[in-house]
Amino acid sequence: MGSIYTAFSTPLYKHSCQLDKSVINPILRDMEFYRLRTGDGYASVSPWILDEDFSVLKPMIEKQIEDMCFNSWKFKKHYKFKIQNSWVMKHVKGDHSGIHWHSNSLFSGILYLQCDEDSGDLMFVNYHNWCGNMFAFDFEEDNMINQDIMGFTPREGDLVMFPSKTAHMVSDSRSEHSRFCLAFNVWVEGDLNKSHPHSNSQLSIR
Repeated sequence: MGSIYTAFSTPLYKHSCQLDKSVINPILRDMEFYRLRTGDGYASVSPWILDEDFSVLKPMIEKQIEDMCFNSWKFKKHYKFKIQNSWVMKHVKGDHSGIHWHSNSLFSGILYLQCDEDSGDLMFVNYHNWCGNMFAFDFEEDNMINQDIMGFTPREGDLVMFPSKTAHMVSDSRSEHSRFCLAFNVWVEGDLNKSHPHSNSQLSIR
C-alpha cells in the first residue's frame, strides 16, 4: 500500500494559555462594544485592544508569535513580527461569523477569553483543494486529504494563529453565555530574500 504526503499544507498554530480570570472578567464587563452591520456579533470599539485594555496579555501573545515564527516556521532571526491591530469579539446565543479572511496582514490569531462547548466551533475552509473545488466527490470516510472544512471546539485560553489569507468561520452559538475572543493581525519588518544578495527580487519592509 502506497503512502500519501500532504505537500504544501496550511499551517495552523495552537497553544493553550493560562488566563487570570480575576483580571480579564472585570475588563470585559466594562468594555464598550458595537453591533456589527452584519447583525451576527459585536466588536470592541477599540481596534488596538492589546495596547489599551488588554495590554497585560500582549507579552504572552508576542511570546507565542515568536515561538510559531522562529521555532516552528524557522524564519531567520532578522525579521521582526509586530501586532498591528487587535480587538475583542462578543457573540451571544444565535450569533456566528461568516466565511472571511484578514486583508493587509501576514498572520492572524484568536485568543479565547470566555467560551464553552456550545459557543460555536472555529472552522477553516479550503477554497483551493486538490481539484480546485471544481468537483464535489463522495468519499467513504472523511480524512485530512479529502475534506474542505476543518474545525474544532475552542476552550478558554486557546490561542490559534494562522496565515491571514486562510478562510475561516464560526458556527452558531447555542450557549446561554456570551463568548469573548481577542483577535489580532500580525505584520513583519525586515529584508526579504536577504540570503541571496545578488537577487533582483529583494524587498525591505519597514
